[in-house]
Amino acid sequence: MPEPLHQVVDIDHSTLNTEHTSFYGLSIHLAVDGFSFCVFDPREQKYLALQSFKFQRIIEPEALCKFMEPTIKTHPWLSRTFKHTQVIVETPYNTLIPRAVYQSATIKEYMNFMNPVPDNYAVLADQLPNLDAVNLFGLSDTLYQYISNKFNISGIHHLSSALVEGILLNFKNRLEEPRVFAHIRKEYFDLVITHENKLLFFNTFHYKSKEDFAYYVLYALEQFGLNPETTELVFLGEVLRESGLYEISERYFRFISFIRNINWVNYTPEFEGVALHFYYPLLNLQLCEL
Repeated sequence: MPEPLHQVVDIDHSTLNTEHTSFYGLSIHLAVDGFSFCVFDPREQKYLALQSFKFQRIIEPEALCKFMEPTIKTHPWLSRTFKHTQVIVETPYNTLIPRAVYQSATIKEYMNFMNPVPDNYAVLADQLPNLDAVNLFGLSDTLYQYISNKFNISGIHHLSSALVEGILLNFKNRLEEPRVFAHIRKEYFDLVITHENKLLFFNTFHYKSKEDFAYYVLYALEQFGLNPETTELVFLGEVLRESGLYEISERYFRFISFIRNINWVNYTPEFEGVALHFYYPLLNLQLCEL
């Protein structure tokens, strides 16, 4: 029986002209429990559309192909040529390396030494200008070919690339004091720690309970001698104030916030009331220098 697909956000502004997609930027986020896409008009620096779909359970990345087909059929303009079409993917196979030691000719050797990928995976690289590093990641050949055939893509990137670059870009010169960013996903969360306008730490953790989450965050802070009483915790991703993750964090952190919307771009009125911090990497993708 097919896995049910549930649409959680459906925003299309009246000014979105699907006959003239070459004026717009399209961002797509493929995850193992759903997918989302948004449309950005760079002429007005404005987001015009946001659509998000979820599955009830986590599935294999390759299965995304069949689950996306109905959406593409009802939105045929997604396959048209956009000014930029950027895709972010979630995959456990990724590793950051300094740009100074990176050589494209040995990309698979780097990846297999740090985080070996299956034989049927392609190895791709994201250049991270604000970090002066390269993010290597593996993507299944099936999903890679599907993305390449269905969309006129400008680039395929790893989720962590858009996340880290988005934070470093939007908080530029505002990261002097230590700050912890927790990007929440289903069963996983990404932890970013910054200090003195630099990335201090990044890692992805698997968690089953709010206690797991608190343990990993506090352990990471301890390794860098950071005090949760004076370090701000910033939430983004799939988390609300009513969630258990927020509740347990209040036991340890005095300063907790949700990441703010990007303040130098515009949103159509339909975006009001939507928890945009859920889609931070997606909404930042067209603005990053990936």
